[in-house]
Amino acid sequence: MSAICGIVHLDGQPVAAQALEQMMAALEAYGPDGSHLWQEGSAALGHQMLHTTPESLHESVPWQDGLTELVITADARLDNRDELFTALAIPPTVGRHVSDTQLILRAYIKWGDQSPQHLLGDFAFAIWDGRQQKLFCARDIFGVRPFFYHSSPRCFLFASDLKALLATTEVPHQLNELLLAAFLQQEDITFAQKSLTFYEGIHKLPPAHCLTLTPTQQKIQCYWSTEAIPEIRLESKADYAAMLRDLLDQAVHCRLRSAFPVGAHLSGGLDSSTIAVIAARALRTQGQALRGFSWSPPLTTDITTPEDERRLIEEICHREKIDCHYVALTGQDMINVWSRSFITEPTEMMHFEQKVQAEITNQKTRVVLSGWGGDEAISFNGRGYFAELFLQGHWWTLYQELKHRGELHGLGMRQQVVDKILLPLLPDALVTRWPLMNHIGYQPAGQSAYIHPQLLQKVQSSEETLPQLPVLLRERAGVRTNQRLLLANGHLTNRMESWAISGGQTQSVYSYPLLDRRIVEFALGIPVDMFFQEGWKRYLFRLATADLLPDQVRWNKTKQEVAVDAQLSTSQADIAETWKNIIRTKFQANRQALPLTEWVDMERLERVLFEQDVIQPGFWPALRLLTAFTGTSRGAQKCDRQVIPMV
Repeated sequence: MSAICGIVHLDGQPVAAQALEQMMAALEAYGPDGSHLWQEGSAALGHQMLHTTPESLHESVPWQDGLTELVITADARLDNRDELFTALAIPPTVGRHVSDTQLILRAYIKWGDQSPQHLLGDFAFAIWDGRQQKLFCARDIFGVRPFFYHSSPRCFLFASDLKALLATTEVPHQLNELLLAAFLQQEDITFAQKSLTFYEGIHKLPPAHCLTLTPTQQKIQCYWSTEAIPEIRLESKADYAAMLRDLLDQAVHCRLRSAFPVGAHLSGGLDSSTIAVIAARALRTQGQALRGFSWSPPLTTDITTPEDERRLIEEICHREKIDCHYVALTGQDMINVWSRSFITEPTEMMHFEQKVQAEITNQKTRVVLSGWGGDEAISFNGRGYFAELFLQGHWWTLYQELKHRGELHGLGMRQQVVDKILLPLLPDALVTRWPLMNHIGYQPAGQSAYIHPQLLQKVQSSEETLPQLPVLLRERAGVRTNQRLLLANGHLTNRMESWAISGGQTQSVYSYPLLDRRIVEFALGIPVDMFFQEGWKRYLFRLATADLLPDQVRWNKTKQEVAVDAQLSTSQADIAETWKNIIRTKFQANRQALPLTEWVDMERLERVLFEQDVIQPGFWPALRLLTAFTGTSRGAQKCDRQVIPMV
C-alpha cells in the first residue's frame, strides 16, 4: 500500500516543515515510487507512493483541486469507477486518466460527508478544506487500509502507520495500561479494539467510519452497517447461484486493475481456489499469468497422505496454468516473528506470510488476492442454522438436515442435538460453566495469574472501563446473528491491518474479493438456508463454483492443511530449546525493568520459565509482553513509559 500522513493545527498556527518530515521519514519504506508534501498555513499533508493501478503511475498525491482548493491525500483502490463516472458526469474517455484519489475528491465535492457511502473498494483518505478550516477523513468498511490518529486540543495528526505518529514530538509515548491489563487477562482483546491502540494518545479510525474535524468540533460517524441490509429473494437456487457467480467475477476482475503482475494465495480450500481460478482465467485473456503463493512447503517435501492440501493446489494449478510458489518455514522465521513487538509491529498470522512476502517481492508482484473473509460472509458454514430451525418450529427440516449431516460426517444424532441446538440456545453465564464445551474447543477467559497486583489495583480504581470483548465468540441461535458477530468481531480488521503494514513495507498490496461490499451485502440478504442444505455447509458457494473448481475441491468435506501443520510443528520443535534460552535471557535482562515489573508478576513468571512451576492462565500474554519489551532499568526515571520494538 501507499502511506498517508498529515497534521492540522487547531489553534491556527502554521505547521513546521520538520514535523511532517519526521512522519514522512518514518513512512519511507512505503514510498519506493516517490514522496510528496503539501503545506499551507495550519495544515500539511503527506504521501508515500507505491504504484499499483495504471492510473497511479502518473498521479501526484497530495492532489489539490484548482477550483475548490480542496486537497486530498489517499491510500486507495476504487472498484466502482464506471458507476462513479456516470454519477459524476465524467466521460469515459476522460475517466481513463482520472486516478482513484482524484475520483474520491470529486465524489466529496458532489456528496460531501456522505461520499464514503458511494465508494466501493479499499481506502483511507483525508481531505482538507482550507476555506472552511475543515478536515474530513474516512476508512473503508472493513478497515483494509489502516488509519491511525492523535488528537489534542492543539493539533490533530494522522498516518497509515502508528510509528509515524511516534516519530513526532507532538505525540506522547504513554502506554495504554487499561488495554495492557485487558490483554494480559485475555489476549484476544486486541481483536475487539477497533479504535484503541497500546498507546494512550493514539487511536484508530474504526472501519466504516468517517471523521470530521474543525477548530471547534471533532465528530466520528458510522456510514455503513451490517444491520441495514435489504433482503434478496429470487425464484430458485439456480438463480441465487447465478447471481453469486456474477458477483464473484465482478469482485475479482475489478481487483485485477494492476500495472504489475498479480498473485493470489492458494490453500486448496474453496475460497482461495475460486479466487485464483477466476483471476487466472481473466488474466490469461490479457496474455498474462497469475502467480500463486502458498503457505505449504515446497513439493520437495513428499506428499504422503490423501489429506495433503498440495494435492488440491497442484490440481488447480495444473488446470489453470498457475505457477505456485511454496514456502519453507524455518525455526528462525518463527523466532523473527516472536521477537517482534506486538505494540508497534505486525505480528498477526505472520509466521508464513513473511516468507510469502519475500517471494512476492522476488516475483515482482505488487497485488495479491486473498480469500480471507469468505468464512464470515458468503462461504459461511451456516453456524446457528439448526437452533434457528428449532426456534421457528421447522422440526422436520431440522431432523432431515441433522440426519444428512450425520451421514456425511459420521456423527450421532444425540451429540448433534447438544452441540447444534442446546448449546447455542444457552446463555453465556451457563455456557461458561458447561463442562462439555471443552470438547468443541471453547475456553472461557479467566483472571491472569501473572498480572501484577499493582496494575490490577490501578485499573480497578480507574474511572475508565476496562476494555472487554463485546460477546463470547461462540455459536448462537440464528445464522444472521453469527454472521454479524463474526464480521464485527475485529479479527478481520486485525489481520488486514497487520498485512497491510507489513506488505506495504515490502511493496505489496493485499486485496480481498470475498469482502467486496456487493458480495457481503448479498450474503447478508439471501435466505439463511442457502448456507446449509442436504448436509453440506457452504452450500450455495459450492453450487456457484461448478464451472470453476474440480469436484475434489468443491465437495471436499473438511478443510485440512496437513502439510502446513506438519511444517509448523517441525519448525517449533527445532527451535524449542533455542527459544527457551532466548526468553530466559530476555527475562534476566528485564527482571527489574520499569515499567514491566509494575505490569507483570515477574517472580511467578520466572518460576515457569525456569521450570519450577506449571503454566497457569495468562502465561502466554505475559510472555508476549516480556518478548516485546525493552525498557528502563530500576534506576531510571519512572516517567519514561516507552516500549521500544525489539530489533
